[in-house]
Amino acid sequence: MLNSWLDDPSYTRDGIVEKRTLRLRLILEILIVVVLCLLTLWVFYSLGVFNPPQSERRATLLIKASGGFAHIDYRVGNTMIYKQHAVATPWKLETTFSQGEEVFLTAANPSGYGDLECQIILNGRVWKSQRAEFPDDKVACAGIVP
Repeated sequence: MLNSWLDDPSYTRDGIVEKRTLRLRLILEILIVVVLCLLTLWVFYSLGVFNPPQSERRATLLIKASGGFAHIDYRVGNTMIYKQHAVATPWKLETTFSQGEEVFLTAANPSGYGDLECQIILNGRVWKSQRAEFPDDKVACAGIVP
């Protein structure tokens, strides 16, 4: 029994070196996992995954008419902002909308020739768009803001 611990390879010099090597390898593996987890969290943070969703949307309203002007109606919810309002084209309005709002933008081309186009752009992306060419003289862009 007394000699059994002497025969145990873990008590030899090679056994101690092997344990130290295993311990260093384990520490290195743990460090690699921690660095990968931190890197993953940083990527998610930079992509905005942890940010709460925005309820406000940046919006750009556009009307283009080859005739140089148009009559527009613009309404948000039950609030009429413009009714048969004459504008020079291209016409542009920068605003914000809340999520769930109903938006209506219509345009008519009184010149009687050419093309007419409306666009609603939300957060830099075209959300609603319609184009008409003479003899069609009206376009409408409308929807509920996502």
